Amino acid sequence: MADYNQRFGRTPKNAHDAHRPLRSDEDPSRIFSWQEERTMSRNLVVHFKRVSYLVEPGPETLPFAGKRVRVFRWDDGRVEIRCAGRLLPASPFDKNRCVDQGAIVENKRLGAVLSVMQASQLQRDQARLRWKKVTLREKERIVAAHVAARPSTTSADSAVPDGLSEVSSFLERFEAEQKARKKAHNDRAALRRKALAQGQRPA
Repeated sequence: MADYNQRFGRTPKNAHDAHRPLRSDEDPSRIFSWQEERTMSRNLVVHFKRVSYLVEPGPETLPFAGKRVRVFRWDDGRVEIRCAGRLLPASPFDKNRCVDQGAIVENKRLGAVLSVMQASQLQRDQARLRWKKVTLREKERIVAAHVAARPSTTSADSAVPDGLSEVSSFLERFEAEQKARKKAHNDRAALRRKALAQGQRPA
């Protein structure tokens, strides 16, 4: 620093030092964080960067429902939610979590419980795949989540009921049906246009 000041330092025109000490309510780390404003829902949910954060309900947080809050995010991924300068206890909320297969292998005592949870989640996702209101992109995300949760290698000790093949085959059948329906619709539309064109021709 001394060498830098010696080479590039300049004498100021005004010797007055305009710097001031930090106040007790100022936090430099929070000042230099990324900040955005959001509106907290009536259910104490804040949406930020495609993640839903659930604020813990209580007498101190319920009055802030429906109000504007400020979200602070640091480079390490830490996120804080504040309203009127008060820190609100919150945690990220995943609506559709998948049990990682590695967790079943590493936790021998909880293996049976986690296996039941994984089977229940598989049934839930299979039901979602059969639902007509679920888009094709959402179906692909469901299959991708199960693929990511599977272990890279399997063994006899870590074998669990796996219905991912059924999910993939269902998705393939769904895509084939969608293509067949689209082709049939296009064929019917072409026939209607052809009939209309023939009816408009002079006899």
